[in-house]
Amino acid sequence: MSDQSQRTDAGLVSGNRGWFIVLGIVMIVLGALAILFPWVMTLAAELLVGIALVIGGATMIVHAFSERSWGGVLWEALLGILYLVGGLYFLFLPGVGAVALTVALSAIFIVDGILRAIMGTRLKPRSGWGWLVAGGVVSAVLGVMLFAGLPGTAVWAIGLLLGINLVFSGAAFLALGASAGSGQAKMSA
Repeated sequence: MSDQSQRTDAGLVSGNRGWFIVLGIVMIVLGALAILFPWVMTLAAELLVGIALVIGGATMIVHAFSERSWGGVLWEALLGILYLVGGLYFLFLPGVGAVALTVALSAIFIVDGILRAIMGTRLKPRSGWGWLVAGGVVSAVLGVMLFAGLPGTAVWAIGLLLGINLVFSGAAFLALGASAGSGQAKMSA
């Protein structure tokens, strides 16, 4: 990043210090609520996925039949039906949908962990390679634990992890806004 863009970014943060602080506080509060009530956040996330799939599927179906002249009509209609049925599944069977999302999340953690551990071992002897391997192992173990705990982990996993993410993101924005006002916002090379 150039010195000019760093100065511009630092100026924007300083000029909007209050908004960064408000954003940080809101994210921390929402994250804390998600951690305290993980099932509510899991259900909300699962319902949003269902709504998005229903809207996307309906849109694909309408588009497929409004553009009959192209060769992908049948395939787009089938994809639209798949999205629509999947979305309705999430909306009308929220507990089962939460299990499906938790299975997907555990698979992502496991694959992420394996790939990070491989990347870390390939970077050996460089400084920090062990942290990549350790982070990969932790991610893979969390994925296995989530999967092994099903269906019970579906009740809290997505909401809790989303809450933790919101708290850490909010803390970062809060720190950024606070440092802009205290003169600690120094540019790093």
